[in-house]
Amino acid sequence: MNSIGERIEEVRSKSSLSQEAFAGTLGISRNSYFKYIRGHRAIPSDVFSAILEKYGTDPAWLHEGDEGLTNRTTSLLDEMKQILHAVDNRAEERGLAIDFDKRWLIACRICVERVMAAKQSEDIPEVAVAEIDNWLEVAQ
Repeated sequence: MNSIGERIEEVRSKSSLSQEAFAGTLGISRNSYFKYIRGHRAIPSDVFSAILEKYGTDPAWLHEGDEGLTNRTTSLLDEMKQILHAVDNRAEERGLAIDFDKRWLIACRICVERVMAAKQSEDIPEVAVAEIDNWLEVAQ
């Protein structure tokens, strides 16, 4: 696995900027940039944040490499699976015959709402039965 310095250098390379110009966009000197990418100095949070914001870099990838992306993807898929099971179970409890595509769309919508809520606060809300029921009503 490559280092965070190598991943930052990859971001810089894709931006088509020189090292000096890239460092300037982050508000640091070229010398500091070299120390960060070579692992001689820890990367301050403001520099890390600037890379994320200015270059649209994925935070899991920048921090942990492909392993971070894999872990996040696996986590999201597990969550989607749990939500779909909750939707399926609730539809069955209510005796509703809703086709798979509609149940899948309900699960996707609930997952998207959870992701959006997580971006606004650190708390990820539990999937409420009432929320599932509301979407099941819409789907009928």
